[in-house]
Formats: sequence, C-alpha cells, structure tokens
Amino acid sequence: MVSKKMVFGAGTFALLLALLVGAFGAYTMMRAAGGSAGSWNDYRAADALLAGSGEVVLATYLDEETHEIPTVTTDRGVVVGSVTETYQRFRVVESWKGDAVVGQELYVVTSAGYKTALAEGGSEFYEYDSISLRAGEDYVMFLHGRSRPDGYPSRYGDTLWTRPGEPAVAEVDDAGRLTFIATARYKDTVDGEGMERVSGSDAPFEMTKEDITGSAPAK
Repeated sequence: MVSKKMVFGAGTFALLLALLVGAFGAYTMMRAAGGSAGSWNDYRAADALLAGSGEVVLATYLDEETHEIPTVTTDRGVVVGSVTETYQRFRVVESWKGDAVVGQELYVVTSAGYKTALAEGGSEFYEYDSISLRAGEDYVMFLHGRSRPDGYPSRYGDTLWTRPGEPAVAEVDDAGRLTFIATARYKDTVDGEGMERVSGSDAPFEMTKEDITGSAPAK
C-alpha cells in the first residue's frame, strides 16, 4: 500500500501540524476506548464475527514484513507523519468460509502504529496493541478483503486482506473448538463491560469449526 507523500512550506506546515496533533490525539483516544476505526469492530458474539468475515481459513503463519509509509514530510524532506503496517504471510491449510484455496498464500495487513508531528517540534511514534503469533503454527483467521489499490505492491497479491475486528485469530483443537487470541486492549474492554471471557480464551463467546462450516470434524 502506498500513500502519496506531501511536502509543505513553513507556514502551511505549522497549520497542518496543529490539525494533525488534534486528529491523531482524537484517534488515539478512540482506539484506547475500544472505538471503531473504519471497518474495525469489537465483537461480543460468535454470529456477529462470522457475519463480518468474508473468509475464514485455517492457515500456517509463515513470516511478516513491516513497512513505514510516509504521510507528511517537511520541505526539508524530514518525515514527521507516517503509518507503519505489518504484512503477515500465511499459507491456507483449510478453507472454512469463502473462496480461499488450499496452498494459497495470503498477506494479512495490520496496523502496527503511526508517527505524528508534535506541537513543540519533532515527532513521536505510537505503537498499537498487537498479538504475537508463532511461525510454523496454524491459526484460524477471520478475514475480509478488497481489491488492491493503485500502487499496492504486486508481490502481496491482488487482494488486500485485513481482519474485520477483534477477536479474529484463534487456535483450534482436535474437537474443532476455537480458542481466541486478542489484544490486551480488547480483553480490558470486555472485562470493563463486566463480560466473562470463556476459560482459556480471550473472547466472551464460544465457537467451533462446525459453527462455521456446518460439518463436524472427522473422528
């Protein structure tokens, strides 16, 4: 994904700086409070998560790449605003919902954080809460996709895969039961609402492979 780089003179930059500080501050507060950004949602029920996901796959996590994408640059070429995105690579083991093909490689894009200009000068990086995945392990991935935007690196495929919200990653046992993995932010939000998370899972609801595919796992 490629964003256009903007270059400003001193006067225009000062005005833009104030706007950016306010906008990013509001965005950060919203995310910290568990709000919605674009298509981002916090799911409290299994049916809502499934309905919000165009694709559900069991896939092996392979590796990832991180890219800083400049959004605001001074007239001296100093990057004071950017977004950092992580491209996680998976290989599909099973397709549970949607059109994914076994063996297909998918890149899932997640936001790692952003750099914003400070009113007093300089810039600061803000890192988003994230989950840790183990290379070589299989995970159930709840995804949705859209066509690749202009300038989107071709090596990442024709579709931009993202997660519809949280929780959207789980491990699955031999009986088909899913154990969800979520960020500390999501868990704190759910706990703060007085909801009880399922034992061993980060979600306040249960889900099985059969709930998604309609077929019980082979015995």
